[in-house]
Amino acid sequence: MKLVLLTTLLAGVVHGLQLSATERLALEMELENWKRSAAGKAAVENGLIPSPPKTESTDKENFMLLRFAETKKVVARLNQANPHATFSEKNPFALMTAAEFATFASGLSNTTSSSERQHRGARELTLAQTQAGNIDWSTDKCMSSVRNQGSCGSCWAFATVGAVEFAQCKATGSLNSFSEQQLVSCATSAGHGCQGGWPTKALDYVAQTGLCSATAYPYTSGSTQQTGPCQNCEKQKLSVGGSVTVQGEGALQAALDNQVVVVTVEAGNDVWRNYQSGVVTHCPGAASDHAVIAVGYGIENDLNYFKVKNSWGGSWGDNGYMKLQRGVGGKGMCNIAAQGSYPKSTGTKTNPSRQPPHKPKKPCTRKPTSEPPVDPTEEPSNTRTDEPTSSPAPSPQWPTDSPDWPTDSPYPGPTPMPTPAPTPKPTTLCENCPGCWAPEHAGREGICLGPDYDKAYCLYLTKKLHTVWCGDDDYRY
Repeated sequence: MKLVLLTTLLAGVVHGLQLSATERLALEMELENWKRSAAGKAAVENGLIPSPPKTESTDKENFMLLRFAETKKVVARLNQANPHATFSEKNPFALMTAAEFATFASGLSNTTSSSERQHRGARELTLAQTQAGNIDWSTDKCMSSVRNQGSCGSCWAFATVGAVEFAQCKATGSLNSFSEQQLVSCATSAGHGCQGGWPTKALDYVAQTGLCSATAYPYTSGSTQQTGPCQNCEKQKLSVGGSVTVQGEGALQAALDNQVVVVTVEAGNDVWRNYQSGVVTHCPGAASDHAVIAVGYGIENDLNYFKVKNSWGGSWGDNGYMKLQRGVGGKGMCNIAAQGSYPKSTGTKTNPSRQPPHKPKKPCTRKPTSEPPVDPTEEPSNTRTDEPTSSPAPSPQWPTDSPDWPTDSPYPGPTPMPTPAPTPKPTTLCENCPGCWAPEHAGREGICLGPDYDKAYCLYLTKKLHTVWCGDDDYRY
């Protein structure tokens, strides 16, 4: 009798799933292995296994088997459409339908922001940017571990906190864990808790309010699926200012040279649900619905990519990370370049992993000057530090009230200037100036110019401004 029942169970069609007895047995074994895997356990822990509708007569095991078989079909199609990436059903969302996953991934609720600052940068990648090497902040000491938002639409809070932790660490040298729950429950100006929020507003909230530690205000919404009431905790004032927005692949890559960037993406689709590794080259094309952290860029198998850090745990994707094709233009692959933001630093950053060819040096003068100092918090331009520039900005310590000195543009115009008589080499002054020295002129005291005035530019200004290059023994007048 038992043999007859087993044969009946393994035979034929079960609610639309046409499999032979051997195929069904193999599928059941795969499903059982998935349940025992890290992905399956994460699905159980975070409530990602749907229950059969009450209107269906099929039992839960057959219900799960049907879902798993459908996901395997989707994975096969994805691997054909994205030849540079690998997709697998071995993820926490293997038993979700496309519609269920889209609802899960939806964590953005756009709110108008008036305090955003625009990052200066080209929207499209320059030729030099496409040929640039790798930047990967994921291995930096200031990068926190991959976290899991659970069954709460709090991606915006996780991405914001991750970017703030990184920026704070760069400013102080210490990596601390801050509270995502504080944003979810308290930052009403930035979003609606588990129903979604907006990273730029969340960054502005952090700049104004500060953050509690993750220990003082632990994350609970992932398991409860509830926003929860706002609680009091001791907030730490951070070395970050308001949000700086980034739009376009060129501006995004330029910003990534200096810090991580929160980006909004189109993630509620099968590509993101089943991603495992490699570079994604095709996204369905829909509105942005999820927030992640862009942590770098590079080249893999001759294909340019951006790398992002997700908040779906380490059992998803490439240990919690994903690579999206770089250089596609417009909004970028999966909308990665449509709307990004990062916290403006108000502290002194530690050196990044890739150093510029020369370290910036403070301008030096023989006597104290009343000129304003350089603002160390000014957001970077899209110009890379290891590329030559055609028009460096004038030093803020350069005298500007004399018509003989450059003002808006550092390069002199076509007006002919008389060639000055040779002046002796200012040996004493050069001992205190490591770069370009501008001697006394038109009643102005001499000054050691900033790092923007490299050797080539210093010598270019010699005929007009008597500048002297003090960096080596090659002096021209």
